[in-house]
Amino acid sequence: MLNEGEVLKGKLLDMVLDSEITRTQNEIERHLAQFDPDYVFDLSHSFFRSMEEFINIFLETEFSECVPNSILNVRLGNSYLHNESNQRDVAVFLINKYDKRICRRVLNFLIMTSAFKGAAEANHGMGYFKYRGGPFSVGEAAKYYQSRRKTIVDLLFYLPGVCVGNRKPCTEDFFYELMHVAETGLSSLHLMRTKQVLALLHNDYEVTVVDNGLLGNMNLEVLEDGFYEPQRISLVDQQKYRESDSVQSEYEDVPTGVLFSVQEFRNSMRIILDQVDDFRSRDQAKPETSAFTASYSLFMKVYEILLIVSSHCSDGYNIDMGFDKFLEIVTSVVGDNVDSIFNVMCCEGRGWFDLVGTEYCFIIAGGKVRSNVNLMMRFSQYLSNKTLEKNKKFQINSGFLFEKKLRDILINKGFKSENITRIENKEFDVIVSRDNVVYNFQCKNNILNVRDVDVNVKRFVRHNKRLVNSFKNALEKECQREDLLKKKLGVNSVCHYVVSRFPVFSENDSIISYNKFEEFVDEILLQN
Repeated sequence: MLNEGEVLKGKLLDMVLDSEITRTQNEIERHLAQFDPDYVFDLSHSFFRSMEEFINIFLETEFSECVPNSILNVRLGNSYLHNESNQRDVAVFLINKYDKRICRRVLNFLIMTSAFKGAAEANHGMGYFKYRGGPFSVGEAAKYYQSRRKTIVDLLFYLPGVCVGNRKPCTEDFFYELMHVAETGLSSLHLMRTKQVLALLHNDYEVTVVDNGLLGNMNLEVLEDGFYEPQRISLVDQQKYRESDSVQSEYEDVPTGVLFSVQEFRNSMRIILDQVDDFRSRDQAKPETSAFTASYSLFMKVYEILLIVSSHCSDGYNIDMGFDKFLEIVTSVVGDNVDSIFNVMCCEGRGWFDLVGTEYCFIIAGGKVRSNVNLMMRFSQYLSNKTLEKNKKFQINSGFLFEKKLRDILINKGFKSENITRIENKEFDVIVSRDNVVYNFQCKNNILNVRDVDVNVKRFVRHNKRLVNSFKNALEKECQREDLLKKKLGVNSVCHYVVSRFPVFSENDSIISYNKFEEFVDEILLQN
C-alpha cells in the first residue's frame, strides 16, 4: 500500500511500476469485456469521426481557419449544458461554415464532452484533470482531444478483440466509459512506461505518490507540436522545402462544406505517390539489390488496394465492407499472396501493447472490414515513410531538408545565417551568428522509434544511449575544429550543438531534440 507523499526510486519504483502496469491492463480488459463488440465499435467509430471534425475546426494551427475567441473561450461542462446562449453562439458559427450534418455531429460532440467533464469531476473529484489538462473550454478541448488522439485511434482497433459481452449502453454513457478508459487507463499505461524509461536513463529520477497517481520529477516528451510522432520529413515539409522535377498528377474536385472526403483522400494519395516515385527515379542502387525495390513493390500493391477500396466509400468517409468483398479486392491485386497484405494492413484481436507499436489501416469487426478515409490516410503516410526510409536519396535529402528547416527557424528568430557549408574540405551543417557569437549546429537525422517507449522500454533506452554517445563524439569533433570557424568569421566564441530530429534524452545540454529546439532558441534569446 502506497502512502501519499511517499517517494519512490530505483528497484522499488521499477517493482511498483511493473505491478501497476499489470493491474491497470487487467482492469481495462475486465471492464471492456462486458460490452457487445459490434455495438460499441459502431459507437466508437462515430465518436472518432466527430472528434476528428471537432479537432479540425477548433484546433488553432497555421492551417486552420480563424475561430473567434468568443467561441474558443466558451466554457464546457455542466455550465455549457445549461447555457442555451453559448450553445446557440457555437451553432451559429458552425452553420455559417459547414454542412448541416457536420454541425449536428460537432454540436452533439460538445454536449457529450461537457457531460463527460461533469460526470468525471462528479464521480472522481475536481482533481480528475489536475495533472492531465482537460476540456475546460472549446479551444482547450480541441487541444485535449488532439493530445489523446493516438490513444483513441488505437482504442478503436483494440475494442473488437477485447469486448466479448452483450452490454449495449446508451450513446452518452458509453462515451463517458470510453473516455474514462482512455484517460485513466490507457494514457496511464503510457505514462508509466515513460517513467520506466526515465528511471533507466537518470539515476536521480524519482516519483512522488500523489492523490491521483505517481508524479515524477522529470518528463519524457516524445511527440512534437500537435502531438504528432516524429518522422524524418513530413509530407507537408517535403512540399514546402523540396524542389521536385516530377510531373504532378491531376486531382479530383473536393466537395465544399465538408472536412473530410474520399476525393481529398485520393488526392493526398496521388501526392504521396508522386513523392515516392520521384525518389524512386533518383535511386541509383541496382534494382535487384535495392532494399527500396521490395518496399516500393509492397507500397504500390497497398496503394492500388486503397484506391479500389475508396471507390466503395458510400458516404464519403466510412468504409464498411463485407470480408469476402475485401478478400476479392486484395486477391485481384496480389493473387495468392494475401496473408502478407493482411498482416500489413489489417488488425484483428491484437493486445494493447502490440497495437501501440504498429500501424494498421483496416479493422476486422463483426465479419466486416471497417475503416475510414482518415485511418487510410494515416496508414498511407506511415507506409510511404517506411518505404522511403530504404531509399538512399531520401535519406540524404531528408537530412538537407532538416537543415533548411532549422536554419529557417533560427533566421525567423533573428539569427544571421553565415551560409557556410564547407571550410578546407570540412563540412558544416547550420552556422548562424548573433551578438558576435557563432552557433554551430550539427543536424542528426538518425531514427529512434518512439513507439518502443510503450513496446520495449529496454530497447528504447539502449538505442537512446547509443545515439547519445554518437552525438557526444560529434560534439567533440566540432570542438576540435572550431578554429576553422573562428578564423573564417573573425570571432572568439563558437557554441557547438547537436540537434536530433528524433527525441533523444541526455544530461548533456548541448544535445537538443528537435521537439525542444524552438524552446531552446528562445532561452538563448532570453539570456542575451
